[in-house]
Amino acid sequence: MFDHLEPNDSPIESLPILNAYLHTVAATLKPKVDRKAKAVVTIACLPSFEVEWMLALECSRSGHYTSYACTADREIWPLEEAKTITPIKHESPVSAELGFMLHEIYRLALLGTRHSYSPNIGLDGVTYHFAYDHMSGKTWSPPENSLPGKLCALSNDLYNDTVAGRINERRVCRIIRWFRGNLPGLNDVRGGRTKR
Repeated sequence: MFDHLEPNDSPIESLPILNAYLHTVAATLKPKVDRKAKAVVTIACLPSFEVEWMLALECSRSGHYTSYACTADREIWPLEEAKTITPIKHESPVSAELGFMLHEIYRLALLGTRHSYSPNIGLDGVTYHFAYDHMSGKTWSPPENSLPGKLCALSNDLYNDTVAGRINERRVCRIIRWFRGNLPGLNDVRGGRTKR
């Protein structure tokens, strides 16, 4: 049941307050990246009762990878309260090999996005939204050892490392090893190329 991401909410079917909230998060926290970048993975983390954050992993036109994090200085939710949110910005370089592998993990995970017979949704917890190359998906408080759970753990580590100013590549590579055995298609990725 928890082996995939689910599609993001439709603006047609969602509650207007949720659409407004997601728009406010993106407008306030989405990291500024080069519009001509080769590729960008974007992650939004929306925890209950904590500040929201967004992360972007960019591959520049020249092939350099950088991770950008923006954290709200206070909770954006609930919207009913009038408040000014200031994003706290951080960035960290990422090696080309690791950056490519991370992009492939998010790409392959998003390719598996589909509806569930019974959506995994609740009121309190943490919702993650992922986007890459016109694909998007989400998950809500997934089990730790599920594919979405590991994707969230990877995202949290990348976010925390970006805030610290240095990606812990050894730890991130340990998480990548889990994906090698559990994410269809990842074993076809070697040395910055995907076998097709």
